[in-house]
Amino acid sequence: MISLKDIEFASKELLKIGHNEKEVKIGDLSIVLRTLTPIEEADVQKHISADKTEDEITTLEFVDMFRMHSLARAIVEINGVNLRGQDVIETDELLPNGIKVKKEKVEVMFDLLSKFSRVLLSELFQGFVQLNNEAEEEAKKLFPEKVIEDVVEEEAKKGTIGANMVQETSAKLDATPAKIYNVVKKG
Repeated sequence: MISLKDIEFASKELLKIGHNEKEVKIGDLSIVLRTLTPIEEADVQKHISADKTEDEITTLEFVDMFRMHSLARAIVEINGVNLRGQDVIETDELLPNGIKVKKEKVEVMFDLLSKFSRVLLSELFQGFVQLNNEAEEEAKKLFPEKVIEDVVEEEAKKGTIGANMVQETSAKLDATPAKIYNVVKKG
């Protein structure tokens, strides 16, 4: 009988495909980003949808939220502090019984990112998009061309939004005057 360990061992190399990391330097500071899993990408979409309805969110808000939710999951290291494998982060707050309060890592990272300037978010997200493009190019080399075309065509039919689409939109927004704050995202 085949065991779970046999399957995990056999698929170990497959699981590495598309799971890349990239260091983004900002002056003397260093942030390491990783690609997201499809489940994490779906979580990003869900969090944005949960925050506001399409009629309530401006294009700029959507782009900012997409950037922050994506980066909150993608950041795995900040200035040498390794966050890999950390699902929760202890705070300095104490419960009445003396136990430290813990918060989800994604929530902690989102709160931190919400304090960053739009310029910094844009630069970090650009690094994230480059990382995803590099991972996709590496993966494409492993698959026959027709398979990749079929997958891309299927995703386009579904109308799913990905990092590249948000990057294109955010590039337009970054170059647009402040009046963009009044633009409401249309479905």
